[in-house]
Amino acid sequence: GVATRGAAPAGSTFLAPSAPNPLNPSTTIRFGLERPAPISLAIHDTAGRRVAILVADENRPAGEHSVVWDGRDASGREVASGIYLVRMKTEAFSATVKVLVLK
Repeated sequence: GVATRGAAPAGSTFLAPSAPNPLNPSTTIRFGLERPAPISLAIHDTAGRRVAILVADENRPAGEHSVVWDGRDASGREVASGIYLVRMKTEAFSATVKVLVLK
């Protein structure tokens, strides 16, 4: 699914829109887990190519979490201006939000 507005109710799993959006020079990505779970959080371009991995199948406790993306790819280079997709996956949940990078 695509998470588009606000956070889900307390005690649920969600991916909130990043803020600030547009990103310049970084953005915070908030997410929540209803119960402890391994999660993956990655940045993709609009063609579906993975640009960066922010969380790689890490076990996280239940509750709200946040991760900062600095607008860099997996090699540490600044990404080009444009639309990117933040994808969150757990065993039972998947969501995507858009983030705009402006230089």
